Amino acid sequence: SLIERYALSIAFESDNRRLESVLSEPPKEALLVEVSQGTTYRDEQTGRSTEIVALPGTRDELEKVEAWLQHHSVNITKRDNPLTKTEIPDCLASAHFFHIACHGMFQPDQPDQSGLVLIPQPGQKPEILSLRDLAQQEFAHLQHVTLSNCWSADSFILPGRWIISLPETIWRAGAGSILGSLWPVNDKLAVTFMQRFYAYLDKLPRDKALQQTQLDCLHGNLPNLPDCDSVDPAKPLHWAGFNLYGDPNCLHL
Repeated sequence: SLIERYALSIAFESDNRRLESVLSEPPKEALLVEVSQGTTYRDEQTGRSTEIVALPGTRDELEKVEAWLQHHSVNITKRDNPLTKTEIPDCLASAHFFHIACHGMFQPDQPDQSGLVLIPQPGQKPEILSLRDLAQQEFAHLQHVTLSNCWSADSFILPGRWIISLPETIWRAGAGSILGSLWPVNDKLAVTFMQRFYAYLDKLPRDKALQQTQLDCLHGNLPNLPDCDSVDPAKPLHWAGFNLYGDPNCLHL
């Protein structure tokens, strides 16, 4: 595996990046969001019922991230109550960290509608905080964003190799780095994976923190793994989809 030899990150090149992130100031604010509840709703156009399964592991995941942030004296806005897609960008205006654990959606035929699945009201059709919504924002303070959800790093490539993706959009809006996944994330494994990743950020650059976390998966060294017989963390399916985008260097803690 490449990660056994290299720490990997994906860079974007642009002449019109909207903002330069404020990296000289210590982190003060963090927004943590988990959408653990599921829902079943009826699509008005097709008449079909669609079920979105619950993600109980997201609560444990955010508790681990919250503990890490508290250790670094970061003020935390933790939201486990229903949020709308207009509220999250407002909360991010002053945030230095953003971690969201939820379902994700990738629309290859409508890439601008890909995004994060929010459930403001059970029984109603979920809202999508879409790539288009995020493209209209400015995140001047965001050092790091973790998108702990399925398909959060999938990309649409336009002619000329212009990339459209959530990480690219959030980076262009001013964020320093983004961690996302190319395919489905195991709800239980994500708890320990994220705990390990943030712990490594204390002493390692962002790219090496991800590399070491993935190596722990590969070599069976992931601690406190939930009891789940169906999960073998050594399989690339469970760790290789995580990619780091943007700044690979150390966080300013």
